[in-house]
Formats: sequence, structure tokens, C-alpha cells
Amino acid sequence: MPPHVQTDSASLNWIQQLVQAGLRRLERVPLVRGVLAVEVTPIVTDKVLRPEQSLAVYSGPGANVITLPPANAAGPGVGSIVLVMNTSAASITVAANGTDKINNAANVTLAANAAGLAFSDAASRWGWLST
Repeated sequence: MPPHVQTDSASLNWIQQLVQAGLRRLERVPLVRGVLAVEVTPIVTDKVLRPEQSLAVYSGPGANVITLPPANAAGPGVGSIVLVMNTSAASITVAANGTDKINNAANVTLAANAAGLAFSDAASRWGWLST
């Protein structure tokens, strides 16, 4: 059974707005034979993601830093969604770009063999959910 998370209504509204903004961005992603097509960015060392990169797969030795694009990179009022997969045997750091924040921090740790989903507010904040 998945864990139960309680939050206040303001936080819930913020999360819903971020997800809706990300879904609007996905509406502009091309389909290939009816399947959502996104660029996969293979990573084995420190990497700063470009705004158009929405799927990053890390397979290096661990202890590296993956930096998200700026939260406002998709344009005014358009949020972003970035999936980071860590297929290595060690944890990595996922960092916010510049003065942006991830869950009100400069960075988060992504465990070995785990995935994390970052979603921006189109301004300066990223939300983060991980397995």
C-alpha cells in the first residue's frame, strides 16, 4: 500500500497547479506511432539538463550531480516535468539551477536504483517525488 501523505490545502493546490502545467507542456510533446516520444539523456557524470530534456537516466559510479534546468525555462506560465532515473548502485544529487529550490532546498538525494519526478511552478520552485 502506498504511503499516505497529508498536506494543507495551499500545498495541495500548488501541487495540482504544477501537475496541470506539466500536463499542458506534455500536450506539445510529439507522438511517435501513438506513443509519447521524449529525448532520453544518458548520464554518467555531472550534468546540467537543458530545458527540453525531460528524461534523464544516470548510470555512472554515483556521487554525481544532475542539475535541473531553470524552473521558468519553458516560458511564462508553463511548468516543466523532468523524470530522473538513477540506475547506478550509489546515490546521486539532483540540484536546482541557480537560486531555484527543490522542495524548498537547494538539492535532493536520489537513492540508487530509484526514480524521481521534478515538476516546476514556471517561476523558481521545483516539487519532487521519488521512489
